[in-house]
Amino acid sequence: REHYCEYRIVHADGEMRWIDSRSLIFYDGDGSVRVIGANIDITQRKLNEAALAAHKASLADALAAGRVIAFDWNAVTGASLRSDNAIAVIGIEDNRADSSNRSAFIKQVHPDDRRNFQDRLRKLSPSNPSYAMTFRFCPPDAPQVWLEETAKGEFDATGKLLRIHGLTRDITERKKAEMVLEERNIQVALAEKATLVGSFAYDVASEVMAISG
Repeated sequence: REHYCEYRIVHADGEMRWIDSRSLIFYDGDGSVRVIGANIDITQRKLNEAALAAHKASLADALAAGRVIAFDWNAVTGASLRSDNAIAVIGIEDNRADSSNRSAFIKQVHPDDRRNFQDRLRKLSPSNPSYAMTFRFCPPDAPQVWLEETAKGEFDATGKLLRIHGLTRDITERKKAEMVLEERNIQVALAEKATLVGSFAYDVASEVMAISG
């Protein structure tokens, strides 16, 4: 006896509107049928839903391109939510409603970085609500990656931590480039010492000269 559907109508001028139709159907004793209902214009709602879907798709593309994970951790329930690309970046399933997801993440932080990682979380407070740190992460069945995490905590009126939300970025390639540059600088320094050769750079505009050690 109940009828429900959403459909589009097109005006004479070409404008399209979305209609939400809700009806009750009555069957009279003589076999006739009556329909009583209401048609609701939901065009704006549909436009908002389409805009939100497009925004989510754009955000997902941006996160994937930059190898960035958005996350939200509920400190009260232990529920941990991550963007859909988390499995591709860090190899951990996302969106578990208990503390197992956060525990699994912390256990896979490199042992040499884990204590600092946990200390930064413990030090969060209403007067110090955010953090930014770099650490090594060891995904299951995948090579180690370098991660850069920036996040902010939310607290209740008593100062109790409620949740942490932020972004985790894969900066492995940047770290590799930095280490290659550091190794090259060490090699150059050693070569200069071995051959008694120095290097210099002179900026003509500022008349500043930099000379190697």
